[in-house]
Amino acid sequence: MAEPRGITINSSGQLIVSTCSAIYLIDIEGNKASILSGKETAGFKDGKLEEALFDHPDGVVCINNLVFVADTYNHRIRVIDLDPNERTVSTYAVLISFTH
Repeated sequence: MAEPRGITINSSGQLIVSTCSAIYLIDIEGNKASILSGKETAGFKDGKLEEALFDHPDGVVCINNLVFVADTYNHRIRVIDLDPNERTVSTYAVLISFTH
């Protein structure tokens, strides 16, 4: 797990940790970590958990079955839907910067 950045906890008591290019699910009791979504290389792609890509996801927060992710270098707020019938990543908002 390279460069842990953000951390939250889901309703099952598992930790969700963002790293430089992936979101990990950590089972505290079983002392096991696995990639929930993303890969070891950065990029951008919405879709199924296994196919989605992130680029420096920093902040994460879990609300019910939804995990909101600040995908920093992609300039997006992404949402991971953990509902067993969904299990997808989608773009929630695109962040546009303005200069003066």
